[in-house]
Amino acid sequence: MANVCQNTMFVQSEDSCNLDHIEKFMGEWAYADIESIDDDTLEIYFDSRWDFPTDEMNKMVENLPNKDDIYIRVLSVEYGAYYCAFHVYDGESWECM
Repeated sequence: MANVCQNTMFVQSEDSCNLDHIEKFMGEWAYADIESIDDDTLEIYFDSRWDFPTDEMNKMVENLPNKDDIYIRVLSVEYGAYYCAFHVYDGESWECM
């Protein structure tokens, strides 16, 4: 059995097309709980295997409509392996803090 990594994603953008794109992408995830905090903010809870899902997150941001107006942060925790990572996307690339 694979260890499950719990991810909490915070997304902020004044461009509703960005939020719609991310909501659609994450809506196709096997498990994702998407909450709209306000008009420009989403909070998404989702699981992945072992760690931060780098390939999938790169696919998600690859086709963002407006990369100049996006802020994403993801806290990933997998308790069984003592894994914790904090990633931030600034419109250009993911950075692990």
